[in-house]
Amino acid sequence: MMTQNTFIYTTVYILVISAVCYGQFSVAVSSSLLTEQVAVGDTAEAEIFILFQDNPAFWLFDSVPPPDAVGLKFLNTITKTETHCHNDSISGKTTITLRYSPTRTGDLTIFPWRWRIFHIQNGDTTQIDTLELDFTGFAITGLPAPEKSVGILPFILILFGIIIVLAVGFFVYRAVKKAKSEPLKPSRPPTPAERALDEINRLSPQRTSAEQILDELSKIIRKYIAEKFGIPASGMSSDEILSALSERGLAGQKFVALKQVLKYCDDVRFAEKYPETEDIRDAIGQAKLFITG
Repeated sequence: MMTQNTFIYTTVYILVISAVCYGQFSVAVSSSLLTEQVAVGDTAEAEIFILFQDNPAFWLFDSVPPPDAVGLKFLNTITKTETHCHNDSISGKTTITLRYSPTRTGDLTIFPWRWRIFHIQNGDTTQIDTLELDFTGFAITGLPAPEKSVGILPFILILFGIIIVLAVGFFVYRAVKKAKSEPLKPSRPPTPAERALDEINRLSPQRTSAEQILDELSKIIRKYIAEKFGIPASGMSSDEILSALSERGLAGQKFVALKQVLKYCDDVRFAEKYPETEDIRDAIGQAKLFITG
C-alpha cells in the first residue's frame, strides 16, 4: 500500500559509449524511486529506464543478482521492453522494475550496483560488444505497518458460538435428567426360538470342528424342544423325540426338517460318519427351518 504523500526521487545520468561501440551506439540510462516512504510489509519499487538508439533486440542483459539492500527483502524483477520505428530506424526503451518489501522501520538502503549489457552487431553472435552501466543507490524510510482494525464481527461470532454451546449443553442436560427420572422398562426375555437361533448363529467352523458343530447343534435342538413342547428331549433318542412330537401334532415341513437334522447328528455320533461342509450347512439350514418354519 503506497502513502498518499508519494513523490518520485529521480537520478538521471546519460552514458555515451564510443570506444566500446565504435561510436555507433549510445545508451541513455535513468532511474527513479517510486516511493520514498513505505510501510513494513508493503512494496517499494525502483525503476531503471534504458533508452537504445538502435533496435533493443540487439542488446542482451547479463544475469546478475539483485542489488544488495539493508532492511529490505527482495521480491522480484519485472522487465518490459518497448520498440519504436522512425522511418528506417528502430529505437526502443527497456524498463526494469526492482521490487522490495521493508522488513523493519527506519533508514533503509539499496546499494549502488553495476550491470552489464551486450550488443550483438547486426545480429552476429560472434561480434559482441560489452557495456557496463553504473547505477546509484536509493534511500528509503520504513514506516510502521498500519494497525488492522479488528471490528465487531469477530466478537459477534464468538458470542454466537458461546450461545450455541450453552444451548446444546442445556438440551443434553435435560435429556440426561429425563432419562434418569424415567423408570427402566424391564427387558423381555428371549423366546425359546430366539435363544436357539442365536446359539446356532454363534456356531463357527473356525473355532470348532465339524463333529463338535453337529454335536452342539443336537444339544441346541433338544433344548429348544424341551422349552417349546415340554418334552425332556435331552434324555431321549431321536426316534423317541420324533414319536413324541408326532403325537403333539408336529407334521409337514417342520417334522421333515427335524428328522433330517437328527439324522445328520446321529450319523456323526453313532455311525462315526465324517461330515462334509455341505452336510453341516444343510443341517444348520434344516435346524433353522424347524425352528422358524
